[in-house]
Amino acid sequence: MYVHHQLRKIFNLAFSPRYLLTTNTVVGTLGLVGADVIQQYASHYVYPKPVEKTKEMEPQAFVFDNKRAFGMAAGGLIFGAAGHYWYLFLDRKFPGRSLTVISKKLLCEALIAPPLLTVFYYLVARTEGKSNEEWFEGFKKNIVDIMLVDWCCFAPAQALNFYFLPPKYRYLFVAVLTFFYDNFLSFVFHR
Repeated sequence: MYVHHQLRKIFNLAFSPRYLLTTNTVVGTLGLVGADVIQQYASHYVYPKPVEKTKEMEPQAFVFDNKRAFGMAAGGLIFGAAGHYWYLFLDRKFPGRSLTVISKKLLCEALIAPPLLTVFYYLVARTEGKSNEEWFEGFKKNIVDIMLVDWCCFAPAQALNFYFLPPKYRYLFVAVLTFFYDNFLSFVFHR
């Protein structure tokens, strides 16, 4: 019972106005890095690139890509902080939870997603040492898939978020959803 009480106390403190920005930034960063770690292991062990095997060849050892994880962490820091302020803005600009209000918030999200994803994609690519040409080619190849998943999966989930959750938990809800979405993004960015 004592542990439960202490955990509840920490949780309440983390989601208090004083620490909410820090909490959202840490949650966003850990989610994105965690998803990338999973994808790095999966790309080696679950869906490795086909290699022509001969008797002389040894299976390649797994090498964790720190540069790649750092790029995803940088993206997570930016999106954690940006997400914090974004949801504060939406709740101030469109108070309430009527169908009209939720529709306005969803429209704002649908309009802001492409520029944010562009910046994120660029940030990750540059942090990983890719040239502008490499970034642009990867971006052109993947943006349609990314946007379709974003609009088709996040719009219904965000409608639930805006309707049911108190504002201080909006980014936490998004971070949990984006952990799975981030696995998809990491897979797309590095396939």
